[in-house]
Amino acid sequence: MKGISQPRAQFLRRLISVDAWYNKIEEYIGVLALFIMLFLMTYQVVARFVFNTGNTWSEELSRYLYIWFTLITVSLAVLNNAHIKIEAAMAVFPKRWRPGLVTVGFIILIIYCLFIVGFGITMVRRNIRMGNVSLGLQLPMYIVYAVVPISHVLIIIRSVQRLIGIYLGDEMKEVDEAEEAIKAAQKNIEADAIHETTLEKP
Repeated sequence: MKGISQPRAQFLRRLISVDAWYNKIEEYIGVLALFIMLFLMTYQVVARFVFNTGNTWSEELSRYLYIWFTLITVSLAVLNNAHIKIEAAMAVFPKRWRPGLVTVGFIILIIYCLFIVGFGITMVRRNIRMGNVSLGLQLPMYIVYAVVPISHVLIIIRSVQRLIGIYLGDEMKEVDEAEEAIKAAQKNIEADAIHETTLEKP
């Protein structure tokens, strides 16, 4: 981007690089949670159908781990630009508008996450005050609810990183590529139509 020094641009690109270890925190947590879930579910199936025994805590822990896995990895999708979207829809806007539109979208997301962080902290405090625990594990419920503010703080951080990408001018490359793909597809369709018309002529 014009007006930014090369050293600063390099620093910002390192900061938002998906290869940096601090940008893989969600991956580490997600892989660990998924591994433990698979182990617990396998143990539960073997215990129930082979040894005719079972317990309730493994199912309960798997359920809580799934909740953590799902919410934590949302921020990973934001960082990797892997959330559900229609990039072709952005291509209908002029190029000069696109960075502003994406920026507004991320600002709205950050505001929403700030609201959820506040709500999540309130839930955690309420469960600490009431001393709620789970039925099987007797696990303090504030540990389960803590994922709500934690995951949304991570989403805010990843959204800020994406905003840095817009500032550097790197963010809109995928939209431009989608636009080029649409134009190429349209040209192929037109070429096929012309070819078919030519063949139909005597």
